[in-house]
Amino acid sequence: MMEEPCPRENAVLRAFQSGDVPAELAKHASDCRWCAASLLLARTLIADEAEVTVPPRGLVYWKAKLRERREQRERALRPARRMEVWAAGVVLLTPVVVAASAGMVLAALAAGGLAVTVAATIFVLRLRMG
Repeated sequence: MMEEPCPRENAVLRAFQSGDVPAELAKHASDCRWCAASLLLARTLIADEAEVTVPPRGLVYWKAKLRERREQRERALRPARRMEVWAAGVVLLTPVVVAASAGMVLAALAAGGLAVTVAATIFVLRLRMG
């Protein structure tokens, strides 16, 4: 069953916030579980508030706009990047398919190895370029 709030809770909080706490109210706050819990919570929130530093609103706005532009650019380039990968795959695998269909096994293996090497190089360069 939930306990009823103390009718003196607001007076205790206001007194502690102002710093002028009568002895009688301080005794009540130490004896009353409800007021003691409220004071503990208030002190914790005040301590946490003192540690928080809020950046200037201009900086927050600028970073949000920068992030928005970056995300828009990524969304716009996504189809082009997919086509780039597809085209690179076709270009790199065409010699393998042609050599294999002509019965040139060694040429197909060489073309396949070259294709893997070129694909890995392109992948690494794309990672470095961002």
